[in-house]
Amino acid sequence: MRTTRNINYFLMGVGILLSLLGLISNGFWLIAAVFAFFLGIFQGITGLFLFMYKPFSTRFQLYIGGLLLFLGSCYLPWEKSWMFLPIPLSLYFTFMLYTINPEKL
Repeated sequence: MRTTRNINYFLMGVGILLSLLGLISNGFWLIAAVFAFFLGIFQGITGLFLFMYKPFSTRFQLYIGGLLLFLGSCYLPWEKSWMFLPIPLSLYFTFMLYTINPEKL
């Protein structure tokens, strides 16, 4: 779990740094978007594996529910509806990783 936390913190930190650098120079926005994409893929796959490992854990069920809600919102008729969920979902994933007891997993 420590490696998973470190990868998550690294991707979030680099994404935030690139977003801040994007305010200075426009060239960093594309790189920040790519890092946000990789962060979402990493968190989604890790959350899915944790849910498959412990399907009756409430925190994993909540995360998968949020992930499904995000995927469902991509298909709503309003074109910007998918923008609401990635940040709370990412913050919940970080909280979830931080509170997992590796000995019980």
